[in-house]
Amino acid sequence: TAGAFLVTAAMRQGQIEFVELRSRQGGECRLSNPWIDQPVTLHRNGKLSTEVATRVLRFNTQKDEIIILAPKGATPADLRRNV
Repeated sequence: TAGAFLVTAAMRQGQIEFVELRSRQGGECRLSNPWIDQPVTLHRNGKLSTEVATRVLRFNTQKDEIIILAPKGATPADLRRNV
């Protein structure tokens, strides 16, 4: 659903570190893979979920779910830093 996601991301040295999605209504999410053709790991509400390796990422979400997308092998803890 258009407008149903709050998106937060971080970039360091020209590279996207992670993308966080907050699903406001649930439903399918589609977005371009920010790591081009590299696999992406999804963490749902803090737990490892699945890996997606396509140019356009497509996955279902639940209302109020928080999904963190990171390059394959990275965890949300790996990406945490003080700002």
